[in-house]
Amino acid sequence: MICVFVLKNTTQFVEVMDKIIQVHAKQVAISADMLKGSWEKLPEDHSLAKRFARNMPDLYQAGQAGAALEFSFRGTTASVFDLLGPDGGSLSVQVDDEAPVVRKRIDGYCTYHRMAKTPILSDAENKTHRVRISLTDEQLDKRDILFDRNREKFDENPEKYADHTWYAGSLMIIGEIVAE
Repeated sequence: MICVFVLKNTTQFVEVMDKIIQVHAKQVAISADMLKGSWEKLPEDHSLAKRFARNMPDLYQAGQAGAALEFSFRGTTASVFDLLGPDGGSLSVQVDDEAPVVRKRIDGYCTYHRMAKTPILSDAENKTHRVRISLTDEQLDKRDILFDRNREKFDENPEKYADHTWYAGSLMIIGEIVAE
């Protein structure tokens, strides 16, 4: 099927493309067989699980460096719906046989936890891709990562920033999960 659109401007083009992409994007639950190493599914009464339950009914926490999320999918785009926060660590993201890239799960705003997504692959060839995301042992300089105005929060409570972990909720893909 071929669709032809007559668009008045760039904004209208972006709106149409967003609708097309949303039709094909899907949220996929993380399954136990995707988790390697030390992981905990947060109980429903955990403060973060309660706070984000509406959008993340299952929330997993990487327990130590080396904990990994592994999956294969056939498609073009993937990301992980997760949390950024003061205890966020550093991730190694590897797709297929490419060199791993680093993704930090803390940013300048992280005096609190908030929903985010870790980009994995975007607009790639529509084929089967193998993904491995692991928590590294890198100890981030979190005070340096925070914006100047938020460093006071770090100085008041450095313990809040001491852990290096990752909270993963689900996958967001354009494609299909492939059984391993």
